Amino acid sequence: MVKFLLYLFESGLCLTILFLVYILFFRKETYFKFNRFYLLSIMFLSLVLPFMHINISVKNTQRYEYAINEIGKFKTYYEQLIAMTDPDYLSSLGRTENSDFDEFNQNQIASAESTMETSFLNNYTEHESMGVYKNTLHFSMSQFIFVIYLLGILLFLSRIFVLFHWIFKTVSNSIVEKSGGIKVVRLSKNLPPFSFLSYVFLSETVYSGSKSEQILEHEKTHIKQLHTIDLLIAHAMTILLWFNPFVWFLQKAIKSNHEYLADSKVVSKGYSLFDYQELLLNQFISIPSVHLVNNFNLISIKNRINMMNKTKSGFMAKFKALLIIPAALFAFVIFANLTLKSPGKALTNLSFFEIQDNLNQLKGMWINTSNSSYGIKVLFENSKFSVLDDFIMLNEYPYQLGKDHIILRSPNNEKIELKYEIAGSELRIWWNDEYSSYKKSNYNNSLEEYLSDIDPNIELPVIENYKLLQRLDLCIDVVMTSNKIFVNKKQISFEELEHALLKEKSKINHLNHNLITISLYADKNLSMKYMNDLQQTLRKIGLFKIAHMGKAADTKVSKLQMRYVGMPKRLPPLDAIIADSEELKKEGINMFDMDATDMNISMEAMKLSFKEAVSGSEKYIANLFYDQTTILNTYVGYQDMARSVIYDFRENYALEKYQVSYADLSYIQQNEIKKKYPLIISEAEAFTNKK
Repeated sequence: MVKFLLYLFESGLCLTILFLVYILFFRKETYFKFNRFYLLSIMFLSLVLPFMHINISVKNTQRYEYAINEIGKFKTYYEQLIAMTDPDYLSSLGRTENSDFDEFNQNQIASAESTMETSFLNNYTEHESMGVYKNTLHFSMSQFIFVIYLLGILLFLSRIFVLFHWIFKTVSNSIVEKSGGIKVVRLSKNLPPFSFLSYVFLSETVYSGSKSEQILEHEKTHIKQLHTIDLLIAHAMTILLWFNPFVWFLQKAIKSNHEYLADSKVVSKGYSLFDYQELLLNQFISIPSVHLVNNFNLISIKNRINMMNKTKSGFMAKFKALLIIPAALFAFVIFANLTLKSPGKALTNLSFFEIQDNLNQLKGMWINTSNSSYGIKVLFENSKFSVLDDFIMLNEYPYQLGKDHIILRSPNNEKIELKYEIAGSELRIWWNDEYSSYKKSNYNNSLEEYLSDIDPNIELPVIENYKLLQRLDLCIDVVMTSNKIFVNKKQISFEELEHALLKEKSKINHLNHNLITISLYADKNLSMKYMNDLQQTLRKIGLFKIAHMGKAADTKVSKLQMRYVGMPKRLPPLDAIIADSEELKKEGINMFDMDATDMNISMEAMKLSFKEAVSGSEKYIANLFYDQTTILNTYVGYQDMARSVIYDFRENYALEKYQVSYADLSYIQQNEIKKKYPLIISEAEAFTNKK
């Protein structure tokens, strides 16, 4: 509501300023064609300027900085006045121009949104009945103004419809004759001559009179120059901006200029100026005019005669026409969204409310469309700005939005300003002297966005003990469902899988082949038969690292990183020797069987048994058994459970020995604990008879 009222105000103010330029400088000149163009341009510019965003490159923005900032303050001032008519609109903005970074810190940022959501829920619970009462009875000033505005629209629309009805009824009830490409409607009533579209309306007295030829020539000019179209546009403007008195003056000026054009045409045809002016005086009668049309004697006869007798405007009048340039520039600077660019800096005349609109437009996830530039994805949330780099490292900052900068606060409390620009559907961010381009994602997180191009209905398993992929350049994506398989988003058949993987492998530096990871996005209900076949293919072509991708069980993962959540494991070489379990037991290695095909034992019971086995053994191996009836979700659940047990032992040992969490230990210390509590899960007996 407030935004629409702001638009009406800006459109009306723009029209008023440009029309005053016409009144002061052009109204008395005889360049009628130029005046017609200018008057029509006023209507067009006043409608479109508030929507426009103009970018201008300059060498140095400093000389314009004060003026641009003052314009922004002026726009903010009148927008605040209008916004005061609707308190709900002000509160919906959520943030204020003077909000400070001090209310945020790096530790609070992750919980800011959940706290906000909890507060909202609590507030709704406590005041639910009051909220219903407010929604029922609350009626803001802006709504009242809008209702009055709509009533005015209906009034003037009905007036126009009545006139349309009268004109078409008159045509249907009168004699119509064609003459020289126009249609002459002979009126039985004594009305002044007028034209509408291709019709000329003449009373019987005028039609049979001796001066009818001059009158017809006058009305033909209106028809041939399409003056009716101008009037229809002008009437549409008076309906839209009926509350602005200057729009009515503009309509009258357009009608006057039409008459000047028609009079000039008649005189140029060789008719006597004296006779024509005498005709005007004789035809001037006090009969109510028809406002929708061009009347022969509607406009003040005195003004028309003065214009016909006036000397043609000379060079100075042409020079005055140049005033349209500063007038248009002034309107553009005030009412359009203007951005002045120079190397490394940009200025804009956006008001505070327009900045808030930008904030709402920015919220969500944006995907980098530039090649070899920083920030593959960025995310704008209520109080947090996140950027993901090429190595899936996430950087998060509290932020504010300035007129042309994203203002961040770094962990060491330094202020960082990043220039930004919204150009249509494109977001540009200057990380350095060059910008990166981003397009808005229609999806909530990176995982949904990735799978949307392949199979949006795929259901990945939930993973508790996950890792995040880091080297995307060393990953080959494989997506599997019950009837489809994709390699790096290209659909293939299973028979083509080996060839497709070898082709993708060949694109990676040979020195890094041992680091290649297969990031496997497989439906959780997929049979492990498909997984076993895939693993055999990978072992055959020397790809031993695989990550089962899934959904994080917690909420710690950013929306930008959700696509990269996985549970890694390493496959044995194709020529690996399967050790005999009995021999391993003789060596003191405890073989703990995990049977994924046994539906009679719960995961929790299996977890407790595995804990006891690890606690009571210095050496152990988890032996995971499954078959083609096992689905991926069950398999991942057992893998996840085993990791959970081992990770708990590692964490407890780190706290006991070093009084520090395992994650905070050095690489050497972590390796020491890994040797004590290794993660060894054998799948050697899968798809074989369990021993």
